[in-house]
Amino acid sequence: MQPLLILYEEYDLSAAWLADRLRARGRAVRALTAATLGAETLRWHHWLGAGGVDFILTHSNGQILSPDDCGGVVARLHYLPLALLARIGGEDEDYARSELYALFLSWMAALPTPILNPPTPQGLAGNWRHPSAWTMLAQAAGLPVVAWRQDSAGEPERDWSIAEQPGEICVVAVGGRLVQPGWPATIDLTAAVEHGCIALARAAGVGLLGVRLIPDDAIPEGWRFVGANLLPDLAAGGEPMVDAIDAAFAS
Repeated sequence: MQPLLILYEEYDLSAAWLADRLRARGRAVRALTAATLGAETLRWHHWLGAGGVDFILTHSNGQILSPDDCGGVVARLHYLPLALLARIGGEDEDYARSELYALFLSWMAALPTPILNPPTPQGLAGNWRHPSAWTMLAQAAGLPVVAWRQDSAGEPERDWSIAEQPGEICVVAVGGRLVQPGWPATIDLTAAVEHGCIALARAAGVGLLGVRLIPDDAIPEGWRFVGANLLPDLAAGGEPMVDAIDAAFAS
């Protein structure tokens, strides 16, 4: 079995935790951080043609990655590596960022499936939607939602984030399963909420999605959707999280 590739930011401790737990179970894992992908010594060999996309990433001491080197991907990169961005500037900085982002979209799209989560033009770990868009998608997936309100008096940048709410939990949909935080303790979720969370991840086109819920005793479902997270805390799910991720790549 080919190694599982984990792409993550160097400060993403839960991704490093996942790599350690999978290795402890005997699964081969290749972990590449954004710092490695942004290193000045990294060399990119990238091909586009009628046969598709191919690439090889090398350092001065040899090859570090090609599509044949892994059997699936956990994508946890938020954006382009900071070390890479630090080397561009000037009048063409925006153009250079766009070109580099296109390169990342292309080589990551050449990685073998399954990919949790596949890159998109709106984010390297999936589409980073505005909270209003997440709310509409969650409602369409069958989840009760907290109504989204926004007016011209608000601050657009601040409206992209929602502060943690009293009693909030974050459950994680992983490859058709739902993992709760704080195991072995469990939270009583109705079947409708569980199905809605899984349906939301499917509608969002990702295999790994944190779904933020707040309690509401006034409705039969007992919980309302308040937000989503494409980079949820994996360690909070404990061993059941490792089970679910391992199972997502078992087939």
